[in-house]
Amino acid sequence: MGHTNDSATLTQVLLACSNVTDLSYSCMPNSLRMFETIIGDFSNPNKHHSLRSLTLTIKGYIINGHDMDGILLQCPNLNRLVIKGCHASILNSISKYAPSLKILVLNPSDHNDPTLTRDLSTDNHYDGDGISGIQILIIYNIRGAIPIIPALSFIYKYRATLKTLYMGILDEKEISDEQQVERIKTDFPNFKLWNLESLNYHDSPNAPKLVLGMLHNVTTIKTLNVFNLVDFGTLLGNIEQIPSVTCLNLMGTHSINMGEEERSNFHQLIEIFAKRSVAGLPSLQKITLQDIPSVNDQILYALGDIKTLCNISFGMLSTIEVSTEGINNLIQKIGAQLTDIKFFGMRMVLDSTLTALCDCSNLVTVELQHIDNVTIAAIDDLLDKTTSGQLKQVNVKGCYKINGKWGECLTKRS
Repeated sequence: MGHTNDSATLTQVLLACSNVTDLSYSCMPNSLRMFETIIGDFSNPNKHHSLRSLTLTIKGYIINGHDMDGILLQCPNLNRLVIKGCHASILNSISKYAPSLKILVLNPSDHNDPTLTRDLSTDNHYDGDGISGIQILIIYNIRGAIPIIPALSFIYKYRATLKTLYMGILDEKEISDEQQVERIKTDFPNFKLWNLESLNYHDSPNAPKLVLGMLHNVTTIKTLNVFNLVDFGTLLGNIEQIPSVTCLNLMGTHSINMGEEERSNFHQLIEIFAKRSVAGLPSLQKITLQDIPSVNDQILYALGDIKTLCNISFGMLSTIEVSTEGINNLIQKIGAQLTDIKFFGMRMVLDSTLTALCDCSNLVTVELQHIDNVTIAAIDDLLDKTTSGQLKQVNVKGCYKINGKWGECLTKRS
């Protein structure tokens, strides 16, 4: 929606479209216009009873708690809320006036965010389950809008109901030393996310000490996503106390130079999962490694010792440390258990890699993105010769040698 004097208010849109399930409303007001004027009159709650099934997105310059009080007061059934441009004061308003809220996203980024690719309006897993409290929380500290202390206080309030948590709030300046981390732990005693299933956080030198401590001995956590990974050692020290992780996604950055100590820590991390898998305990089923300089052929080969690993995704790994042979050896080692594989920006992936995939008897999906050294002939061979009866197509995007096409799906012929 626009922000001219003739634009429709939020209330007018909702009343005119009673069956709407996903509404994004941009309220970028002129300096002389008040937020309430643009949003409209929410004084009659009976007119807005259908908001339980609505995903409401509100975008503004600075949206504070007072701005949202009227909407939240008169819409107690609101189930899903996305606010872009909000101030930390919004957290108190939500705590007071949004008793039915299950999914909350604060200050999502402008670019295509991986946490928002799922259509929240169709996620009925969290509707009518009898649990009162926020279960999906995605929260960013854009330009210092939501500092870590009020954010943690809010998370603490919903620690018993949260199932998915995305923490883009960890400002390195706010947790710059271990004493600050210990002070925060003291302020929030017994901070355990006992029902959390998925955790996503942006790494910083002291972040794991604070964040992963919330998960010690929590047996519900399945997915751990770490962005901008900088500290393998602390991750290693905590993962032993998080026994139920089956999906580990590690995204690093080219600017980080990881040496032998970090590589050794990574080996130990793999050994933990390998021992769990051999013992029949919950262990790693899916791993994503993207832009992690410490990954080399030896680490890839060690991954093959994890007997439960069936889904791998590798992106932008070092061409110096990782070879075609290293990738092919891993595929051969886990061939019988491999179901899904994805390569992104990997120059060392060649036609021989697809040949190695032909013997993976349980393969279901193959995805290639920006793989410049694979030919269409190799994909045809994979689809024709695969021993897996489940592999029907190969998803291809931005692969230079495949007819120069940007994106397509190559399908198995009958």
